Amino acid sequence: YMVPGMAHSSQGRAYTVGGKNNTVPMPALPGNANQTPRPEQDPLFSALVAWVEQGQAPGELQIRSRDGSVGYPICVYPQKTTWNGQQPVTLAGNYRCQ
Repeated sequence: YMVPGMAHSSQGRAYTVGGKNNTVPMPALPGNANQTPRPEQDPLFSALVAWVEQGQAPGELQIRSRDGSVGYPICVYPQKTTWNGQQPVTLAGNYRCQ
């Protein structure tokens, strides 16, 4: 998956949408912000487990910012997340993989 703006960790700024800076989409966890999410909290890990253990190849996944205000799909390479030009730019339904 190509995640727009994601570097090597979840600690930096991931993207800017509608003038808002958001961190890399990760589940909100109690306590220390540097905790690793449990498998059921991490859709990428869950997709990997389904692929390895059940033979279900991963497809498009929906991700959201920590505060839930921004969402979009991430796409199986070589597809890319593409905005359809509709507002609001923060709504996942206004993006598609192509």
